[in-house]
Amino acid sequence: MILLKNALKGTEDCRLYTSEFRYNFEYLDFLKELNRLYKSYKGSDYLLNITPGDSSSTIVIESEAYLLEYVGNEFNSKMHKNVIENNLKKEGIEHYTAEFIALSIVEEKPIDLVYIIQYFIASLGQSYRIDIEDMEGNEEVFKINY
Repeated sequence: MILLKNALKGTEDCRLYTSEFRYNFEYLDFLKELNRLYKSYKGSDYLLNITPGDSSSTIVIESEAYLLEYVGNEFNSKMHKNVIENNLKKEGIEHYTAEFIALSIVEEKPIDLVYIIQYFIASLGQSYRIDIEDMEGNEEVFKINY
């Protein structure tokens, strides 16, 4: 089942890297689910490479895309978010994944991994970096300090 792809048009290579950060364990299944639902534009087997940090409560994330879009056509922005979310869950999609996909469809915006990491995945009370780098060497750095 493939539901998500890179939202950037074409095959633009734009990778996301994080420094080590403490994460909210309740979102680990969501991160794993993204790999199962993602169709790579580069032919890789996964979206995210999640490696453990120096402690059991920290991780580092590398991603081959940071903006994702839903590729199905059975839902649209005129539908209620809860209807979309419940239908995705019936199809076996994990709770948070269904929630983020439904919100993306209703708002007609891509799923933004920077936003999700900053406000959901990463625990509060820490400093870390999120770097986005494109094929031409351009880089955008988010320094998060909570």
